[in-house]
Amino acid sequence: MASGRPERAGHITYMEAAERLVDNGFAPLPIVPGQKRPAPKRWSSIALSPDRIADWTHRYPDHGVGLRTGHLVGLDIDEMDPDRAHEIAQLAGKRLCETLVRVGQWPKRLLLYRTAAPFAKMKAGKVEVLGAGQQFVAFGLHSMTRRPYAWPTENGGAKVGHGSGGMSLLRAA
Repeated sequence: MASGRPERAGHITYMEAAERLVDNGFAPLPIVPGQKRPAPKRWSSIALSPDRIADWTHRYPDHGVGLRTGHLVGLDIDEMDPDRAHEIAQLAGKRLCETLVRVGQWPKRLLLYRTAAPFAKMKAGKVEVLGAGQQFVAFGLHSMTRRPYAWPTENGGAKVGHGSGGMSLLRAA
């Protein structure tokens, strides 16, 4: 309850998560509350030094949290048909691997992956692969639903934490 609000109430803020995300190898960006865009200008090319993160934490403490893509890749399934969205996610799990899932407006979802060699964005129908120079909202309020983004897991929850391997941002509760 370091933020003054009960645990799991509201959403994780930039101030709460930025340092841990950097420590875990991610590039966190402050996201304008209730929107999907980063607050800073030139966010796609600016170096994310410890001083920059500290400055943003001070300037944007209550903002949402975005993650810049590059080595981190987001497979964004922008499909509102639940059966089709599920089918696409299952295919990704079989072809790539099972991974973390972020939900803003169900049944749409974003699957997280890592790559050794960053690449540009790709799009096929209602599926977009977020590559180098892009970002997605990890924590904050969804612009349409006005509800916090969720990270569902098989056992019903997720939390920010340290883990092993490349995808140590979130782990099952």
